[in-house]
Amino acid sequence: MTGRIGKYVSFACLSILLSSPAWAQQKTEYMYLPPEWAKNVVFYHSFEKGLDQPEINQINARVEGEKANIMANGITTHCYKSANASGAGKKLKALQVIGPGVAVNHSMTAMCWFRLDEQPKADSCYELLQLLGKDGWIASFVRGKGDWCNLSGPTRITQVHNFPGIANCNNPWGGAVTFKKGDWHHVAISVANASTVCVYWDGQLKETVPAKGRDFKADDVMLIQADSNPFYFPTSVDELIVANVALTGQQIADYIKAVHALTSMRFPAEVAVSTPQPAMPAK
Repeated sequence: MTGRIGKYVSFACLSILLSSPAWAQQKTEYMYLPPEWAKNVVFYHSFEKGLDQPEINQINARVEGEKANIMANGITTHCYKSANASGAGKKLKALQVIGPGVAVNHSMTAMCWFRLDEQPKADSCYELLQLLGKDGWIASFVRGKGDWCNLSGPTRITQVHNFPGIANCNNPWGGAVTFKKGDWHHVAISVANASTVCVYWDGQLKETVPAKGRDFKADDVMLIQADSNPFYFPTSVDELIVANVALTGQQIADYIKAVHALTSMRFPAEVAVSTPQPAMPAK
């Protein structure tokens, strides 16, 4: 959507679009990462440098997927295209961030942008974001029309499921989904105090699930999966972020607004900025 601006440019253009007296003069190294999140983001992948080279990896996670599937048509610059056309060719590896640093026994947030690369049908199914362990999973996905839960069309599903000692949550009443081919959307899953799961779509809180029975433990979640591979529906993923705090809905909504503002500016290919730039508005 935009040309590459250079990683040392920050949210400079937002001084025009989103003015606030609370902004501090502050640098950030990454164009699409809010400066105020700098101390909390422990993993950041823009896919600019290839599959296995995230810009930030303080949790020493391993990234797995298809190396050839980095494409230059992301919401920012490059993105990860997660699957072949439905039913065509071999099933590709899922995009996964693997390691103990993605655990949910403390507050955290995992989030990314996604795009459907085929027009979904009434019975289409696709994963958006999952936090997976040996046994259980926390998942946000879309399930289409069919016998499963007797759904009449594409429906938002939230699951917190199969963790020993924690009551299962499978909510098939999330409401109809109307995503279209080619549109970028955002999904986030946060865990607060190892006990409360929140799911956000496009900055809006869609689900809150308290862990009933016990809190999450360190080994409950060992990887993040950020594509639709289990259902073999073609999607693209961009700007994958893991933070060591449970971001609020307002913080996520502000971030989404900022990214849309930045990508709408259509900058030149490279811009050199040497002066301090404004941070995102303080909460």
